[in-house]
Amino acid sequence: QIYLPRTYYASAVYYATSRLAIAVLSMKTWWEAYDAVFEENIADSWLVYGMWVFLPIANLILNAAQYTAISSLFGIARKVSRRSAAGLGK
Repeated sequence: QIYLPRTYYASAVYYATSRLAIAVLSMKTWWEAYDAVFEENIADSWLVYGMWVFLPIANLILNAAQYTAISSLFGIARKVSRRSAAGLGK
């Protein structure tokens, strides 16, 4: 038998962990692209420079939206846990 609230919490933790990992990898890749963008001038274009500057801002905006999803998932898990403890989830 699977204890349902733990499954909801595990899902929320997995989602939060995966989003954090994606954000960290995104920023690491962004920073490592500095040489290619500014030193080596692989694509000498204002569009490339603009995208390089905009990426951290876009990452921050997307992570703020992900934070609301994560808080909702933990809220759902909390509600399921309360209903299960009260015997209403059967």
